[in-house]
Amino acid sequence: MFFNNLIDDNSFFMKNLFLFILFSAFLFSQNNSTFGIVINENEKPLFNVNIITEPSGQGTQTNSNGNFIIEFLDSDSVLIIQHIGYEKKKVKILDFKNGETITLIQNVIELQSLEVRGVGRNQFDVFDTKNSVISLDAEELAFRGFNDIGDALFSEQSIVMNETMTGQKSISIRASSSEEISFLYDGIQINNMGDPLVDLSIFSASGLNGLELVKGSHDKSIAASGTINFIPKITYGNSARFTQQFGTYDYGGYDGLVTVGNSSYSLNTGAGKGQFSQTYVGSEFPEISTIHNRQFGNIGLKYIQNFEFRFMGFKNKKLFNNIRSKDSISVSMETFIGKVIYSKSPIGEIQLYAITQNNNGNESSLTTLIQKNDHNQGFGIALEKPINHATIKLSSEFNNLDSKWIANSLTMSSNRYQSILTGSLELIRPETKEKFQLKDAKIVLNKSLINDTPESKTEDVVLADSWDESSSMFTVSFLNIDPVKRVMVYTNLGNAFRFPSLNEKFSNYVRHLNNYSLYLNPELKTTIEMGLKIQNVSEDEMVDYSINISGFTYRYSNKIKQIIISGAPIQFPINYGDASLSGFDSQFSLVLNNGFLNFTSFYSNYIFSDPIAFQMQPDKIVRNIVSLTYKWIKFDLIHRSESHRQATSIDSFGNELQTRLDPVNTIDANIVFNLIFKDYVGTVSLTGKNLNNVSQDMNGISLFDKRIGLNFGLSWK
Repeated sequence: MFFNNLIDDNSFFMKNLFLFILFSAFLFSQNNSTFGIVINENEKPLFNVNIITEPSGQGTQTNSNGNFIIEFLDSDSVLIIQHIGYEKKKVKILDFKNGETITLIQNVIELQSLEVRGVGRNQFDVFDTKNSVISLDAEELAFRGFNDIGDALFSEQSIVMNETMTGQKSISIRASSSEEISFLYDGIQINNMGDPLVDLSIFSASGLNGLELVKGSHDKSIAASGTINFIPKITYGNSARFTQQFGTYDYGGYDGLVTVGNSSYSLNTGAGKGQFSQTYVGSEFPEISTIHNRQFGNIGLKYIQNFEFRFMGFKNKKLFNNIRSKDSISVSMETFIGKVIYSKSPIGEIQLYAITQNNNGNESSLTTLIQKNDHNQGFGIALEKPINHATIKLSSEFNNLDSKWIANSLTMSSNRYQSILTGSLELIRPETKEKFQLKDAKIVLNKSLINDTPESKTEDVVLADSWDESSSMFTVSFLNIDPVKRVMVYTNLGNAFRFPSLNEKFSNYVRHLNNYSLYLNPELKTTIEMGLKIQNVSEDEMVDYSINISGFTYRYSNKIKQIIISGAPIQFPINYGDASLSGFDSQFSLVLNNGFLNFTSFYSNYIFSDPIAFQMQPDKIVRNIVSLTYKWIKFDLIHRSESHRQATSIDSFGNELQTRLDPVNTIDANIVFNLIFKDYVGTVSLTGKNLNNVSQDMNGISLFDKRIGLNFGLSWK
């Protein structure tokens, strides 16, 4: 019955999307064509490989799975296959069979680790994605001794990390709210729960191959201002790793993992534990403690040709205790995902997944006891079909969430059903000899349906809502390529809705005051973004550089803002009204002398229509990272700078208070020693954070303390 109603409600959208895609397929399809797949020596698909016919010059590119289809004329006799960093290859058309695999040989002896780890598992290409994309290597983060993923991102990226009095770490990208961040696990969204904020303090690098940080919206998360994609550890081979950390403020922990497999199967499992403390200003001993427990298990199977089966899961727990304020938190987050991937030319790629999640926790303070129980079950399907000079993508996601929360004697019990339908058509122009050319253009259409159905006894706490909204995005990019560098210019335009979470609806009802609004409406965001990417492609290994600059404007209607209650780990949301945010992000990376010297600089600058609408957001963020690598020693020096932050809070009488954090200007440093013996790598690292910064306090808790850590690691492959 639900699916019949869904089809009726979305008939106009689906009919137009179907006609649009059908017309495009007819427009670009050709009869005189051939198809195949391009891989590297490790049998991994290659993305954006140029295929050109001679002598007519017809051309195309491979998609993310290495698949291509190309039109050719009767006069054509040869396919030219070329890709940066690989030897050019010529194939006679008469000798080429449809569906055949072409293998390219690398002509670069050594690549940076960030470029080769997790090949084929990344969701975003650093250069070709129409956003600012940064990839991080999880093994490197583990050996450098970061407490958690939140600390790693905050230390080296131009983002803001917000930490509550209860130790919950959430990030903000482009000065937007933390609720606008999308979290993916192997490309599947995991922040679908009643409380969509993902506590980054419970995630470590253990169990991950890497991370991807994306700034801006894209077709996987059209309403997001930023995305974090966790790439789970699935290694088709044998390996093991163990790390042990010690440090000031009772910091310590360990992480271990083991992988067993071959080219057909992979079993990955591991566990970890960590703890650290915080102090109040003037206190002689720590009064705040946090303990984390982490477990994960991932399985990959490739027994059947063109199929891959992935079974992934993690269970993370957190215990927080504040002796002085009598606040405590116990949280358990577990997620399990099953995923099937089928990829074959000329069919394209089909992905099916199912997800089950459980979040359970207790929050206790002097005045409030909250018990949270969330359970979510979902599934999805994604289709990607390359046709000549174009790619069609269709995806559907369904989530069924049950939430039951008890705050003192008040109970909230509600069901949320969410369906998201997304379709996109990307027109791709093959690279030609022109100096400056149109690269591609893409339109994305999105339909979101939300149904909230509370239990009858809690209808006055969480109202029944039904939201049915459409969002869209358009992107276009231009490419300039010459023998020494590639230049891409892109533009993104979009209109997207963000819906209030069950947590926001519940908090709005429980904690609103008379002078603040009761009830929340969806937030509408309009996006305008322009970006420039430059990347050198010279085979000279002595100098390597990249530049990434983007400017954007976000305009909000019914902006959802969080109101902080002073002196308590409590906040509640309201619809603030109209607001706007403009700014730009820049990144410059330089590698000299074949990796001996690395320099990376991030700079972000933002302008707010009203600073009160953007809580705890600095308008300037700087990260400068200098790395020196010589044989088995690596030294990193990180400069972090942020302008002041400001937040509006209220006291128990409803009076507004202004909280202000002074500017941050500090230095982090670490030195890593790698000892290699046959298949074993031993690592010792010494890490220092906030080495020259004067600590500050918020609600009496000391922030930005100087911390020293010692880390030991051993890995085997």
